[in-house]
Amino acid sequence: MTYPANDGPFQHTKNRSIVTIGGQLQEIPRVYKGDAGPEFRKSIPNATTNFEIDFPVILTQVVSIAIVASVDMTLKTNSSSSPVDTIALKAGIVRTYDIDSPELKFLGGVSNDTDITQFFVSNASGAAGDLVISLVLDVTTTD
Repeated sequence: MTYPANDGPFQHTKNRSIVTIGGQLQEIPRVYKGDAGPEFRKSIPNATTNFEIDFPVILTQVVSIAIVASVDMTLKTNSSSSPVDTIALKAGIVRTYDIDSPELKFLGGVSNDTDITQFFVSNASGAAGDLVISLVLDVTTTD
């Protein structure tokens, strides 16, 4: 896959904290950098079922993936009828998959051997909503 040339830097910065009764739990900030950063952004109308998104992802090139929807949506990978993965997106909650997270290897299936050829999105939330799929890639990795 060839991605359009863009000016960098291409990076995702993950910095999470949780406040509990006993105090704040702080994760060490992590910065994921790459040499490409394609993004998909689109408003998805309410009552959309399995809208096809041609946005292939070679999992061996992934440094970080961030996915967020402004309303509840369902995102499927590779097939609408027999998806490799089905992700229930909750409004405003960013889903991340990166080289430090074990979930990345399951995003495309059982292992990184199954790339994402396309996504399918459904929106039954009652309102139109925005979907963003943001990638940071190392495209110097061979596929």
